[in-house]
Amino acid sequence: MKVMHVGDVGATLEYLQKMQSDNPSFSYSLHVDDDDSITGFFWADAKSTLDFIHFGDVVCFDTTYKACGYGRPFALFTGVNHHKQTVIFGAAIIYDESKEFFQWLFGTFKMAMNGRQPKTILTDRCSALSDAVAAAWPGTTHRFCVWQIYQSALVQLSQAFHGSRTLGCDFSRCLFDYEDEDEFLSAWREMLEKYDLKDNQWLAKLFDEREKWALVYGRETFYADLKSVQHKESLNIELKKYLSPETELSSFFEQYERILDERRCAELQADVNASQSTKKPPSMRMLKQAANVYTPNAFKMFEREFELYMDCMLYNSGEVGTISQYKITVEDKPGDHFVKFDSLDGTVNCTCKKFEFIGIPCRHVLKVLDTRNIKELPPQYILKRWRRDAKIGSLSGNYTSFPFDGDTQSSQAKRYNYLCRIFSIAASRAARSFDSYAFMESQSDVLWDQVEQVLQSRHPDMSTLISSISDRPHNPVENVIAGSIHYDKTNHTSFIGSAADGPLTFPFTLSSGTLDYR
Repeated sequence: MKVMHVGDVGATLEYLQKMQSDNPSFSYSLHVDDDDSITGFFWADAKSTLDFIHFGDVVCFDTTYKACGYGRPFALFTGVNHHKQTVIFGAAIIYDESKEFFQWLFGTFKMAMNGRQPKTILTDRCSALSDAVAAAWPGTTHRFCVWQIYQSALVQLSQAFHGSRTLGCDFSRCLFDYEDEDEFLSAWREMLEKYDLKDNQWLAKLFDEREKWALVYGRETFYADLKSVQHKESLNIELKKYLSPETELSSFFEQYERILDERRCAELQADVNASQSTKKPPSMRMLKQAANVYTPNAFKMFEREFELYMDCMLYNSGEVGTISQYKITVEDKPGDHFVKFDSLDGTVNCTCKKFEFIGIPCRHVLKVLDTRNIKELPPQYILKRWRRDAKIGSLSGNYTSFPFDGDTQSSQAKRYNYLCRIFSIAASRAARSFDSYAFMESQSDVLWDQVEQVLQSRHPDMSTLISSISDRPHNPVENVIAGSIHYDKTNHTSFIGSAADGPLTFPFTLSSGTLDYR
């Protein structure tokens, strides 16, 4: 159990209550142990939920505090957007590092994201985290985060790093650079011999687990090139100095909000730059197509593959029905790759699995397409999450997958909570211009009348629920601290969701008593 500094719980609750008061779609959750002591917090706002809808296919659970010795155990759920910028999906303060706590945390994150979970989760190398991911998110691929491995290496191999100017570079290349298995294995062996690390137990165990982190393995699972973004920045490290025990926690929250705002402003600026680019379009047809649909940073990834396909040599390996197979070699590069092309439906796949792993067609596929005189990328090989219009589209389908239980009051409360988020997101977008604001405002009466018609004809009891929730008085921080929390002992969870004029609470209630908040 991590040490909880005096006043931290009160400061955290004050921040969370203020955020929810200012933003009705803000939600937070706290974890309570068997002794009614708070052991962790999680929070996220509507923008984070929206970002997860668009870019939540890969999530990194950043627990850099464990390796870097921060004063307070702060963790982030992050991802990468279509501009290859870091986005924040949620944040947590963690005092309990058990499997049960992490299982609660991942389940709470899924609830906040409207019942959705990522395709891939990257975490630190930790058995409690591995067990929790398997229990809370079945079907999600679990990999170890190479950036956090590098941070751990700075501690575990500190003497070796201090004794060599080049070990850091060679170790970093093993983590971030190699996409060919033979090259990776050769570089790893050379590193161990060069720095006399063959007997290092930490490296030996890391190598045994290589299929969970090395980029040459597990490439059938989407990864979104998150490693290149993490290599450039870590938000946790940027926040490190504000997590010191000597610093008031309120100062940390101010800096966290500043960084969050800066990241979101940078994304908006990147959106503007992508839509107003004055760069001369490429002359080649496929490059021009890619430049028009991809964001500039995604286009750079594609452009690199397009340039490299010129060095590829293609050999026909035979045909079976509508499927043609090709062997692709590159001079001075070990290993061959094989590409299958189906002329019936235009599907194409390569043994390097770059498209499955990163979402950008590889040089080998581009070589085959050119050989077959296909001068434009097939639409199915332009992944929407890398497009300029990645955030455009209906949100309604993303809010229907969360299962509502059989309890009528609980289901109604959850539906109300999710609708608050949907309309908060819609309002945020509509407020960007006067015309969109005026349109949405003009449609509000029409929508209200239609909702009333539905309620009167089908579910007249719903209006009673909404009225009771809307009329609920605001709970100040002192009331939360002064009350004892009754919660589901099985899940040890207390979730505070968004509401119109006060916190919508489920599944706990507040009553008289004492809460240990240290």
